[in-house]
Amino acid sequence: RVDSQGPVDIRADRVVYEEASKTYAADGEVEVVRGPVKIFADRVRLHSEKLVAEAEGRVRMVGAGEVLTGQRMLVDMQGGTGKIYDGQIFIKSNNFYMRGREIDKVGKEAYHLSQGSFTSCDGINPPWTITGSDIDVDLDGFGTINGAAFRIKDMPVLYTPWATFPAKYRRQSGLLPPMLGMSDRDGVIVSQPWFQTLGEDQDATFTLNFMSYRGLDYGLEYRYA
Repeated sequence: RVDSQGPVDIRADRVVYEEASKTYAADGEVEVVRGPVKIFADRVRLHSEKLVAEAEGRVRMVGAGEVLTGQRMLVDMQGGTGKIYDGQIFIKSNNFYMRGREIDKVGKEAYHLSQGSFTSCDGINPPWTITGSDIDVDLDGFGTINGAAFRIKDMPVLYTPWATFPAKYRRQSGLLPPMLGMSDRDGVIVSQPWFQTLGEDQDATFTLNFMSYRGLDYGLEYRYA
């Protein structure tokens, strides 16, 4: 099918067209391409009129700025929505990983995760993750999470019934989480950092430190890539 978004190309070891259902059934090293979107899987059924693809087995969908993987995937290639089962989404621009038992892509840059997690760290077992029973994410905006737990490796260290978090492509200036401490020399220590962007390749962190035994102290860290 060809329309304003371009044709759909199917490559596979075997492709069968079913006239009654107007469906293409492809098996073996399947690749479905439409514009910047590519779907790779062991098996794909593509409904030619609705342009809905059902993919199974080592599924991977690559878009302009994201990579989606999972065991099974249902994709509306016209509307850009779909569902992934036991899957992961990797957002390239901010190195953002989202995983979930079920992931619904409900808009161009909006997702809902059931029994999900997210992190900005690479690897199968990242240094930290935030998990939740239900997570809604609007990229370049904010996300909300129910039953949130902050985990270091597999160990939960903080829980809250509800939380919100930024999920933006671009870095933004603003307050970072405060840091608390105590020592015999300084007493109670409260540090409040401020992150300041200085362009695409520069940033700085300004820190105000309060020490109950010693008063105020200031810190500055500058970074250039």
